[in-house]
Amino acid sequence: MTEIKAFDRLKELGFTLACAESFTGGEIASKLVHIAGASEILSLSAVCYSNEAKQRVLGVPSKVIAEFGAVSGETVDKMLDGLIGLGLSDVQVATSGNAGPTSEKPDEVGVAYIGAAYGNRRVIKRLNLSGSRSEIIEAGAEEALGLVCEILD
Repeated sequence: MTEIKAFDRLKELGFTLACAESFTGGEIASKLVHIAGASEILSLSAVCYSNEAKQRVLGVPSKVIAEFGAVSGETVDKMLDGLIGLGLSDVQVATSGNAGPTSEKPDEVGVAYIGAAYGNRRVIKRLNLSGSRSEIIEAGAEEALGLVCEILD
C-alpha cells in the first residue's frame, strides 16, 4: 500500500503534499484521504482534466500543450511549476496520461507521465501502463505515490 508509505513519510518529515491530477482523476487524493489524519499532509488536490484547466488553474502555457501534447513530460513539468507557484505545499505531484480504453492513437492508451517535486529535486517518469481504464488509473496513482516516496528518500 504505497499510500500508507507516502503518508507516513510525509507525516514523519512534517511535510504537506499538493496534487495536480489529470488521468488519475483524484485517485491519489482519494487514497490519501482514506487514511485518518490526511488533513495533516494533504494541502490541495486539483483534478485538471482538460487542457483549459491545466492552463487556467496551473498556468501550463498553451504553447507547451500545443507543441508536446497534454500527455507529455513537459506538460507535467509545468503542472508541477503551477503547484509550486501556489506555495501551499512542501511536495508536489502531478499526472497526465491516457487511461483509454480508446484513443485517436490506440498505441497511446496506457501512456502516462508522472512527476514529483520537492525543493530543488524534480523527477518526471514516462509510464506504459496496461489493463482496463480503472486498472490504468489505479496503477498510475500507485506509481505517483511511489514517486513521492522516491523523491523524499
